[in-house]
Formats: sequence, C-alpha cells, structure tokens
Amino acid sequence: MLRELIRSRLHLQETVAALHALATPAVPFPVAPGTPSSRPRTAVLPHAPDPVLPDPVRAVLTQALDAIGRVDEATVQVMRERRSRT
Repeated sequence: MLRELIRSRLHLQETVAALHALATPAVPFPVAPGTPSSRPRTAVLPHAPDPVLPDPVRAVLTQALDAIGRVDEATVQVMRERRSRT
C-alpha cells in the first residue's frame, strides 16, 4: 500500500512539473552553442513575464494545481497513519 502511495506522489509531482511548464515561458532558441536545432535545449527565463494565457486556461491550471496539492496532502496523511500502525 505504501509503495503505491509513494508511486502516486511521484506521479503527482511529475504532473505538477508539467503543469508549471505550461505556464512558464521557455527560450525559443538553443541555449548552448552547437545545440542541434532538432533537439534544442530550452531554459526558464528568470525575469520573463508570465505567458499570456486565456483566463479560462489559467483558472483550470490553478484549480488543477490546487486539487493536486489537496490529493498530495491527503496521501501524506494516509502514509503517516499507515506508518504509525506498523
């Protein structure tokens, strides 16, 4: 049971990273010299403005991140309860 919860938390963290990537601008050109254009490396711009997302999309991203946070908190609580029983 705990292994499944740990795997679920890892998947949630990957999902959060993917959602954040949707809302974070990336460099549209290769960062390092000699990087092939077929596989450009992108980097997060430190002071880039937030991308312009339609309000409904931004609302869905916010709701999804909030829901994932609640599920993660509940998962941690169940893991703590399970650990204290063993």
